[in-house]
Amino acid sequence: MEAAAHHANALAVVRRIGARVREAEVLGNLGNVYFELGRLRLAEEHCTLALKIHREHSSRVGEAIDLSLLGQICFELGEYERAAGYVTDALEIQRDMAAREMEGSTLILLALVRCQLDDHDRAEADALHALKLAQETESRATELDAHNVLGVVDRHWGRFGEAVERHRRALDLARQDGYRRGEVEALIELSSALVALGEDAAETAERAAGLARDAGLRVLHGRALTALAVAHGANGAMDEAVASAEEALGIHLETGHRPGHTDTVSLLARLTAQR
Repeated sequence: MEAAAHHANALAVVRRIGARVREAEVLGNLGNVYFELGRLRLAEEHCTLALKIHREHSSRVGEAIDLSLLGQICFELGEYERAAGYVTDALEIQRDMAAREMEGSTLILLALVRCQLDDHDRAEADALHALKLAQETESRATELDAHNVLGVVDRHWGRFGEAVERHRRALDLARQDGYRRGEVEALIELSSALVALGEDAAETAERAAGLARDAGLRVLHGRALTALAVAHGANGAMDEAVASAEEALGIHLETGHRPGHTDTVSLLARLTAQR
């Protein structure tokens, strides 16, 4: 919350002096902070206003950044068609500018959206293209994200061993760079792959939940707790599974993370029936 307070103070200053483009930049930064804190609708509000100002002033770089973040916000809200629209618009601008590093990062998001829309063939192609761009531009964060998405695709096609290796590669990259968000995401996905492979994933998911909690990554904390509930359930520890799922559900309701809410409600129903 300290970062949000600093950005809010900066916003008041730039508005007072009438620096409109700088105002858009601060709005986008504040939107990103709210996104990390899991305040998704507030993040959307700030980024939408930032996009409006950037468009008024023909700031193509700012517009592309805002569109990408709005795509990510809509993705977490479960609004996949809206997310796809924002991401497609962002990619068009990035390609016009030959912003290859930005393009790689945005392709990752498009691949994730396509996974949710059950278009795994194109998702895999996008992720492989993003991986190539990441390696050419030496963008380690995008490289690890690409491995995570490819692992998700592997799981969809039943390639669970390959998925585990993908997520472990992503985890190694995140830890080498001290990239906390990437580490948490890799641990969550690795937990899912391990469960699919029939292996114990409780420790992996618990590590993800602890890191996300300590970093204040609320959406990821909820996702990690849902993964932990799945891992406990797979181990037959139903009381622990239900407790983790109930905690996750509370966070999903607070953040508005609709996919997590839907998955956790279904999970709770199954766990309760098995107790």
